Amino acid sequence: MNQAVTIKIINKQPPAGRCRIYMDMAIVLMEAYKNVRMLTVPDDQREPDDPAPAAVLINGRLMEPEDTVIVSGKEFIETVEAEGGVLYDGVEPPLAKLDAVIERYSQP
Repeated sequence: MNQAVTIKIINKQPPAGRCRIYMDMAIVLMEAYKNVRMLTVPDDQREPDDPAPAAVLINGRLMEPEDTVIVSGKEFIETVEAEGGVLYDGVEPPLAKLDAVIERYSQP
């Protein structure tokens, strides 16, 4: 069995904006990678060493957007794969689906 890749999202309550985007992106990744799981942590239940919301960590690695305010689909895929993410047979990395999540929330 492959080691789990945990996407931990520290969210505001109720989750909105980036928190909601990251949760939806994690779901897309769980549908593509058989060893990816998601953990959501409300701001008032986070550990002392957890970052403030909206934050996403993959196996403890804080994801920081390269050139925008939102971690991109490409950044998610690169990190999940670097952490040992294993795609389901016949499934490609879901870049288009991740980009669609960002687009959906970018609509006015």
